[in-house]
Amino acid sequence: MRAVRGLILYSQAERDLARALYDIPDERLHLLGGGVDTHVTPNSLAFRVKRKLLEPYILYVGRRDETKNTPLLVEYFARFKVAHPGDLKLVLIGSGPLPDAWRARPDILDLGVVAEQEKIDALGGALCLCNPSLHESFSLVMMESWVAGRPALV
Repeated sequence: MRAVRGLILYSQAERDLARALYDIPDERLHLLGGGVDTHVTPNSLAFRVKRKLLEPYILYVGRRDETKNTPLLVEYFARFKVAHPGDLKLVLIGSGPLPDAWRARPDILDLGVVAEQEKIDALGGALCLCNPSLHESFSLVMMESWVAGRPALV
């Protein structure tokens, strides 16, 4: 890390961490920041029609792996469905392998990677976005969910 010309960082906290861990001079630490587009219009009807999804759904957007805690999300969803049978679905958007056990569940809909507008449309129609990551309780997709008018469960 000390050999790089520079690092682009999203937050002051990341900059402080890089400085502390790697003793990189300030002139090589560039604070860029980040944000979300607030001028989007979700079309949840278009999403529901395209995906033939009439049922209420919880949405997850991100990689499907241990670091994002998606296996725990699916486990909790399965437990909820046992305790509260009904037509609620879990919609997954993102990359990563999908275990066979998840694929076999009729109440889990895996969309894989989708276009940006479809993601916004999906956010607009969800009961909520669920972000189970222990390390990203305040993520970009959570802010996108708020812009789409939907709450986030973290």
